[in-house]
Amino acid sequence: MWTSGISDGWDAGLIVLDHGDRIALANALAYRLLGATTHHDLQERWQDVSPQIGSNLASLCPSGSRTGDYLVTTAVADVRIRCHLLEPLGDRSRYLLVLHRAEHVAAFERTLRCAARDLARTALARDTSHDLRDALNVISISVELLRRTGVEGADQTRKREVVRAVEAIRREVRRLDRSMNGLLNDTNETRESPRAFDLSGMCRTLVDEIAARASRQHVVVRLTLPRQPVEVWGFQDRLSVAILSVLVNALDAMPDGGALQLSVVRADNGEIEIHVRDSGPGIPSERLVEVWNIHSTTKPRGAGIGLPVARAAVESHGGTIHYQPNPEGGSCFVIALPPAVPPRG
Repeated sequence: MWTSGISDGWDAGLIVLDHGDRIALANALAYRLLGATTHHDLQERWQDVSPQIGSNLASLCPSGSRTGDYLVTTAVADVRIRCHLLEPLGDRSRYLLVLHRAEHVAAFERTLRCAARDLARTALARDTSHDLRDALNVISISVELLRRTGVEGADQTRKREVVRAVEAIRREVRRLDRSMNGLLNDTNETRESPRAFDLSGMCRTLVDEIAARASRQHVVVRLTLPRQPVEVWGFQDRLSVAILSVLVNALDAMPDGGALQLSVVRADNGEIEIHVRDSGPGIPSERLVEVWNIHSTTKPRGAGIGLPVARAAVESHGGTIHYQPNPEGGSCFVIALPPAVPPRG
């Protein structure tokens, strides 16, 4: 009948129950979820399942409510059933049953919880960003005072160290300020324009930024770059954060020392490749898929956003990022980017 044809387009099993626990209508998915092939078979399978809900239709919907949710086990799978009271006619009441695989409902509910959590975090981040901007202003003023007083009476080597440290702080303050602006404006695309920039210089800066932590962990960091500058086209801040996320992940994998190598090479196909190798434990094969999922982490206090954010940033530049075992033991992440060719138009 035409009503059955329409219901088959829904991503749910649908059953209409008449009085006497009789199935008046069911769509194809309902047949599959109950493991039936014919209407008679379907009726028998429902008689096997219905005792898990109650002995009669009146028990399907609790007193005072027109809906009820139940978990039943069929011959095929665990199924979540939501019952809607269509016509309250006592013993002749009619009900609509909506059936879903329990595992699908659980996955959907997890997605909703994550979405709600992300929305809450976004609202919190916006509120926090205002406070952070005030703190950044104080840091900027303090850094300038540090630059002026830190070089007084110092030798040339000490002056260079102070100036380098101050410039590193200034650079990060500017980056954080741009991030705060982007967060407050919903997107940082209006704050940063794509341009050509030297990838080698950016990698040198990143190595300087992780140097202190690497030293504390007794991790030896090596940087290998081409002799000539390597230009790529895009958003420098985003790619910087992407590569930094991979470097930080590598340091997290080596809390008691090891080796970390950052290399930039030109591939035969013209792409620019960034290799991040570490001597940590590597990634088990069963986790190679989930490491790219948002909020997936094995760290006690990890947020699980580093690699997903890195992949999003790389792919937005027309590039790719993938994992491969380090031949010398550990992990190796390879980022491939197109060379600096500004878009036409």
